[in-house]
Amino acid sequence: MRRLSIILGFCFGMTALFGQSPHGKSLEIDCSYCHTTTGWKVDTRKMTFSHDSTGFMLVGQHRTVNCRSCHKSLEFHKASGECMDCHDDLHEGTLGPDCAQCHTPKSWIVLNISDIHRRSRFPLTGAHQLTDCSACHKSASARRFDPLGTECADCHRNTYLSTTNPNHQADGFSTECLDCHTTNPGWKPARFAEHDAKFFPVYSGNHANTWNSCSDCHKQVNNYAVFTCIDCHEHSREEMDDEHKDENDYRYNSAACLSCHPRGN
Repeated sequence: MRRLSIILGFCFGMTALFGQSPHGKSLEIDCSYCHTTTGWKVDTRKMTFSHDSTGFMLVGQHRTVNCRSCHKSLEFHKASGECMDCHDDLHEGTLGPDCAQCHTPKSWIVLNISDIHRRSRFPLTGAHQLTDCSACHKSASARRFDPLGTECADCHRNTYLSTTNPNHQADGFSTECLDCHTTNPGWKPARFAEHDAKFFPVYSGNHANTWNSCSDCHKQVNNYAVFTCIDCHEHSREEMDDEHKDENDYRYNSAACLSCHPRGN
């Protein structure tokens, strides 16, 4: 056996030296790793060559494909380890050249879209996790995933324009939905996060959980500069006049209430 190995090694060395080996000069392994003395035909069941030694481990469906599917030439070093050199890019370059970002050698089926999206510019949370890909990626039916804008209005502008209670456009609401909404389904709960800090505490203090909608205090439709205190609280003008009789600047109107009770105490 040792003599056979020496002979085969010598034969391969000679063919490489004289340029007769179909594998080129770069393949420096013993012929016996793949061939037998009965002929050059390769029986993969009897091969002792390990593909792992090339740096490209054969796993999943790569273990079952014919060698010539990837090695178009018998000069094996010419085969690339890049996905695109063997696989057609059905996404037409919209997802980059690395198939392994989404796929595994086991199957083309993608099972962890949320995890993949988490590594992108737009992690999926709330209702976005339940939304069909094609709702945002209009070209998904053609397997293209062109880059999209990540601003709320890029997808929800029509909803913003069509909402009338309250009328977002007429009232000059921000097109940044997250100023008031979360990504929970149904746009609820809606929360104007800056109301407590900039205007009046309605999410904290005495007024927390005492109202159901903006219109409870803002009676004039589409004008949030107008508000009422005296229409919400259960008291009469006579009672308030008596209670404030020692207050020189007292007036029975909402603006006066706010000026003296800016934090709702």
